[in-house]
Amino acid sequence: MSTPENIRYHAAGHLAAAHALILAGDPDAALTVLRIIETYLASPRVAVPPAVEETLDSAIRHPSESAARVAMLEQWFCDPFNTVIEKSGARFQ
Repeated sequence: MSTPENIRYHAAGHLAAAHALILAGDPDAALTVLRIIETYLASPRVAVPPAVEETLDSAIRHPSESAARVAMLEQWFCDPFNTVIEKSGARFQ
């Protein structure tokens, strides 16, 4: 079943892959994965806090220097508080 939580965790998996690619010295491959996340965040069904957009934009501009940024994004995507927000029906705008 595709719940917001499942989709968010799937996106976090992509972020984990991008992080691993950066650490392995392949920022071009990481950039490809980060663009997938950018597409996910652009969906009108996804409410994205500005800090997430800014962090991802920075990682896309400088993928080889963004291991810490991408790891932080992954952590944000997996934060249990997101599930509480989603289940309440609330959205950040």
